[in-house]
Amino acid sequence: MKKIFTRVLALMLLFAVVMSFGVHDSASAASYPYVHLDRDYLDKDYYVGDIVAINYAYSPAYKNEKLQFDIYDSSNTLVYTVTRTYYNSSIGFKNDVVSWNSKGATPGTYSVVVTKYFYSLYNWNEAPTQTTGSFKLQDASLKPHWVQESNGKWRYKKGNSYVKNSWQEIDGKWYHFDSEGYMQTGWVKSGSSWYYFASNGVMQTGWKQISGKWYYFNSSGAMQTGWQQISGKWYYFDSSGAMKTGWVKSGSSWYYFDSSGAMVTGWKKISGSWYYFNSSGAMQTGWQQISGKWYYFNSSGVMQTGWLHYNSKWYYFDSDGAMLANTSRTIGSKEYHFDSSGVCTNP
Repeated sequence: MKKIFTRVLALMLLFAVVMSFGVHDSASAASYPYVHLDRDYLDKDYYVGDIVAINYAYSPAYKNEKLQFDIYDSSNTLVYTVTRTYYNSSIGFKNDVVSWNSKGATPGTYSVVVTKYFYSLYNWNEAPTQTTGSFKLQDASLKPHWVQESNGKWRYKKGNSYVKNSWQEIDGKWYHFDSEGYMQTGWVKSGSSWYYFASNGVMQTGWKQISGKWYYFNSSGAMQTGWQQISGKWYYFDSSGAMKTGWVKSGSSWYYFDSSGAMVTGWKKISGSWYYFNSSGAMQTGWQQISGKWYYFNSSGVMQTGWLHYNSKWYYFDSDGAMLANTSRTIGSKEYHFDSSGVCTNP
């Protein structure tokens, strides 16, 4: 009886150990999920001496598991192996990266094999599924690089030839090369748009002051003209791209832009006179009701003060431009009366 109890106890302990390591049955192992290799990394142009980055994602199926990464050259010779072990993994996608320094390697096509293992019964067991991928490693001499010619100008070489008459993105920045392959600086017209390149050849975006004038280049580098809303403010650029300040006529309306180039709205004192610009920036003329008060602006947009003879009637505007109405006012030595419409009843 004691022996039977001992055996039962041993079996119970073994079962508890097995369960603690999250062992699955053979059917679960057969459907073990694959590791996902990020093609954006493997499909890059790699050259001998580069660090090859193998970015991967996978979903753990077991509590304790490990991934073995093997890299083989074109002759199927193992050139690198590394293991990543994950203990007490929780369910859910995981992302990680394996890096290999290709210094001294031979150019060619390399394959990546990922083997997965899960832990059960005190042993690492190989999962029946593998993930494979490949990448190309080119000769280091073909790696794109800058070349400065004897004339001091720069060219960019890719493979065995120079980039010519085209755009090229280098280290996240855009450059343009002429028909002889020289890096361009200053103003360049490409297609129907103008672009500007700094002295180091980098295409400019955003605000740029050039020869004392301000220009704006959109996120694609194209010089802007006409009306442009930038950071919530409106600006106007003439046909040459130069930002305008002061008075600008657009369509049938006049607009005013302050020294920063931003379009003015509301009240603005200009050269000693007051003007009013509506919410669209257009200068107002004639009768305007603003904040419950009536004002009059002449044909030039200047706010009226004092007496105004309009349609055979007389009106009077205070120094702040507001029309008098429903009141009497002594002006000079005479008292005048103004009705609800602002008309003087005893001019």
